[in-house]
Amino acid sequence: MTGVTKEVAKRREKAAKIKARMEAALGAPIHTLEGLRGISGPTAVDPLTTLVAENPKKAFGTLKPSIHNIPMQPLLAQVAGVMALGAKKYGIKNWRKQPIDASTYYDAIFRHLEQWFEEREDKDIESGKHHLAHIVAGALIVLDAIEHGTLIDDRGRSEVLHPTKD
Repeated sequence: MTGVTKEVAKRREKAAKIKARMEAALGAPIHTLEGLRGISGPTAVDPLTTLVAENPKKAFGTLKPSIHNIPMQPLLAQVAGVMALGAKKYGIKNWRKQPIDASTYYDAIFRHLEQWFEEREDKDIESGKHHLAHIVAGALIVLDAIEHGTLIDDRGRSEVLHPTKD
């Protein structure tokens, strides 16, 4: 082997097999990092190949959405506060116990958006929490209800649910 040790060749072969499984699972190609930071040449192994060969579980994990991409301070300080108020008012995770209508949350989210954007009001008068935190909390509830099969999908029927007044 010209400049490539048996160990490196073995790692590359193992990595290629795992990478093929990962691409099959994802349904898309994975682009390696070869060539970055001067990594090149016949004996070099790019960082992704090394990661796949040494720790396939971590390699799969790096391809999934990371919690580190979520700004935790507003999530915990604001959104969790809104969720706590809702739990006190309606019951903990009440949307999992009884189905909820998409239109109810659409209306609530839109009301908070309207207050924040058009009225330039930052905090909800009733809760004292930021309107944007209410919007995020509402969206999270809808997503969770979808995941748990408790969302009544009444989208697209606003003319029935909210008739215009003549």
